[in-house]
Amino acid sequence: MKSPPPPYYYHSPPPPVKSPPPPYYYHSPPPPVKSPPPPYYYNSPPPPVKSPPPPVYIYASPPPPTHY
Repeated sequence: MKSPPPPYYYHSPPPPVKSPPPPYYYHSPPPPVKSPPPPYYYNSPPPPVKSPPPPVYIYASPPPPTHY
């Protein structure tokens, strides 16, 4: 038959439990956050922009063909 369970002693250690969370100290540093954006200086160059399109000259109608 199955063996009897092992005897339980009064001073036996308790069963293992999950380790408790680390203590939180009042002065502990706050959790890391995303790095702040770089400082914007008043005289910093503006962000690059797409170059403007080349000027397009549009005529109301094509010039009449020249006859020689």
